[in-house]
Amino acid sequence: MMPPSKEALVDIITRHPDGPTALNHRVRVETHAKARDRCRCVLLAIDGLTAPDIAQRVGRSRRFVQRWAYAYRDHGLAGLAPKAQ
Repeated sequence: MMPPSKEALVDIITRHPDGPTALNHRVRVETHAKARDRCRCVLLAIDGLTAPDIAQRVGRSRRFVQRWAYAYRDHGLAGLAPKAQ
């Protein structure tokens, strides 16, 4: 297996020591599939998976993965909330 290209990696770190714990909790209790997948994407990115690998695991697009992983990176848990319309 070849190592992932740098372009495919999602550059993300935990923003708070309790971040992964809070994300895991949200994954378990969230009833809305899209919101749950946002948290799953972030957790998998923190674990070092590539955007295409995460997309395949959660059944979403690579762009979905990148959007929400970077929203978490830039704004923490608040960045995972859907935008009001």
